Amino acid sequence: MITENDVRHVARLARLSLSAEEAKTYQDQLGRILDHIAELKRLDLACVEPTAHVLELSSALRPDEPKPFAGAPDILANAPSREGPFFKVPKILAAVFLAAALLAGRAACKEPSPKALETMHKGIAAYEGARFDEAVELLGKALELRPGWKTASGFRAMCRWTTGEVSSAQADAKAALSLKPNSAESHVARGFARFVLKQFEPASEDFEKAAGLDPRCALARFGLGSVFSQRNKPKDALPHLNEAVNLAPQAAVIRVVRGAVREKLKNFRGAVEDYDAALKAAADFDYAHLYRGRVYREMKEFAKSAEDLTAFLKRNPDHEEALYLRSNVLFQLGEFTAAVMDLDRLIELNPRHGLAFANRGIARIETGDRLGALADLTKANGMLPERAGAIEEHIRRLRAEKPPELPVFDEGPSGVAADALLPGEQIEQPEEGKDKGERRRRRAKTSEEETPEPPEKPAPEAPGEESSPGAEEEPLRIR
Repeated sequence: MITENDVRHVARLARLSLSAEEAKTYQDQLGRILDHIAELKRLDLACVEPTAHVLELSSALRPDEPKPFAGAPDILANAPSREGPFFKVPKILAAVFLAAALLAGRAACKEPSPKALETMHKGIAAYEGARFDEAVELLGKALELRPGWKTASGFRAMCRWTTGEVSSAQADAKAALSLKPNSAESHVARGFARFVLKQFEPASEDFEKAAGLDPRCALARFGLGSVFSQRNKPKDALPHLNEAVNLAPQAAVIRVVRGAVREKLKNFRGAVEDYDAALKAAADFDYAHLYRGRVYREMKEFAKSAEDLTAFLKRNPDHEEALYLRSNVLFQLGEFTAAVMDLDRLIELNPRHGLAFANRGIARIETGDRLGALADLTKANGMLPERAGAIEEHIRRLRAEKPPELPVFDEGPSGVAADALLPGEQIEQPEEGKDKGERRRRRAKTSEEETPEPPEKPAPEAPGEESSPGAEEEPLRIR
């Protein structure tokens, strides 16, 4: 795309004076001409023989036979204007030919090569398939083939932001901000750059323009849905994400974001459906296991939740949210020692996690470790002043060697502080001589009772990332 400076440079060479309006007009006209030429250059003409004409014509010229030269005066006699032994033409024609030649040369230098375009499109496909590291690598190669390419920078910004490379993502996004889009793809690239920099209104405008230019552009709809989700408007996000899924049903990244939105709207079955599709399309996408395990926990399908969380922790052993969620699930399955082990590791990673101390204390009661339980609850009491009354009641009953009938402490669904591990769940102290199976049956019966829904979760910084009250939601980031 030529700039206004290019037009003015050529005008100066041709000794032409252009007004601001004329410069804009010529910039647009010449740019469209060069864009058309660029499209022609992208065609694969390897199997097409060079031709001087689109039609197969035999020469209509007379035979090339030498004849006596009539002389310059006879030839110049047909010219409308002449100066000495030369044809005389208006200066503007010479300037136009010179300008076209110069602009074509400059545009040819800026146009990405077919190899660069192919590499960038492979990078975009890798992003859609949730192969984020591969996408970053391919887009980096595209930028090596075409240094300063703002479209590739915009896409790489989104990939880096998704993997948590915030500073690198912001650098790419800033480089892409000056992009002047001329296609749906370049509008999406600038929209991603603006999204990374939290410029949500301009980002929405770019995604809208991309959808207008190409109604089949799934990433345009995906971008619009992501903006609404980021602004904590899941009901507005869902129609755009539904359309994006219809356009690209195999795009794992789109499925995951729609799953997160459905999860917010309490459509847990729909969320599981999306996470299933994401794992089918991208089996190595670990975070889909984390998200699906989190949803299964909300659905009280604890065995499935434990399976997904374990699959995620095999490759991400120190992920705090996954350790916390699995400890909750293992507790519900009666695997108290395993729950304690997860909480041990979580506390080692984050010694200020008060709820981990509180829950480990409750789990230790079930394993018979009363001293350890007392130490953990005492520690939690000092770290969670807002829960002091409930924790002190645990401690009082534990010291009196009476079975505590208070619920375990938990952050509740998806990280929101709640009063119980699961709504209505009552965790009891083992009684001497009581059958362990009977205790489990009683717990299962209690957990099935109708209970009020827990508080709505606040917008997390990212799906799959540890949540904290008041954090901003960033629905695409994967760390």
